[in-house]
Amino acid sequence: MTPPPPFSSSLRLANIEDLPRIGIVAVGGFYHSPDFEFERPRHDDFPHDTLANYRAFYRHAILDPGALVLVSEDDYDEQESEAVHRALRDIYPAPADQRPAHKLGKGRVIVGVASLVLEADVKRHAEFLPDGTVDSLWNTCMLTNVGVGLGPVPDIHLESPDDRERDKSGEAGEQFEKYLTAPEERWFNDRLEITTMVVHPAYFRRGHGSTLTRWCTDLADLDHIGIGVSAQPRGQKLFSRLGFVEKEMVEVKGYKEHPESISMWLGVRDRDASKGAKSQ
Repeated sequence: MTPPPPFSSSLRLANIEDLPRIGIVAVGGFYHSPDFEFERPRHDDFPHDTLANYRAFYRHAILDPGALVLVSEDDYDEQESEAVHRALRDIYPAPADQRPAHKLGKGRVIVGVASLVLEADVKRHAEFLPDGTVDSLWNTCMLTNVGVGLGPVPDIHLESPDDRERDKSGEAGEQFEKYLTAPEERWFNDRLEITTMVVHPAYFRRGHGSTLTRWCTDLADLDHIGIGVSAQPRGQKLFSRLGFVEKEMVEVKGYKEHPESISMWLGVRDRDASKGAKSQ
């Protein structure tokens, strides 16, 4: 099998010990996206729930044989908490509570995160799991009679008691399901899918989103497969610049707690396997 695109000193796969920091990056960055407020209208009252929920999401993705999580690193800014919104700033953990002890003092921190679903790229399944995870998953599945595959992934690590989702609206989830599921299946069914892309606000406009996206598109090109993304319109500029073509702009209707609709931009990037060129 063709090796994946190379990593670098600032780009690598995530592992379980990164989850405390990944949660901070996710909450800080996603807060600026309209779908964050749409999905989590009570975040300001329950920021710990939001933080725990994102950590649970990325834990699942890290342990999923049919997915991967990338992280981008940069030099640590001691004033980074000043760049996030107040609800997160009020509960902002100390550095020692965000990073494992052996990484403290090294001056580099995770500042960007991306998750990629590999469902359409079967030969890559389980390739990007953290060391030792395959054996752990296998043993857990043997004990619980759950098959190793695209899910559900056994919860090897306990859930956080804060992950009660009091910040979220069930109605928002229903609206996403009603308006977004079918278009995403239509355009992403036979492609890789970038499911999340987020950068800590203190490290905006340093190229981290582009770096994370390019690694994903490079993987798709190596495997001669398309790749799709569902993003806010503000993300359209980034993805369009990197070869994604708009397929649909989906309006997700509002609900009682958030009556305004939001728009989701669906874009794809395909590579012609015989000519090695992008197709639209």
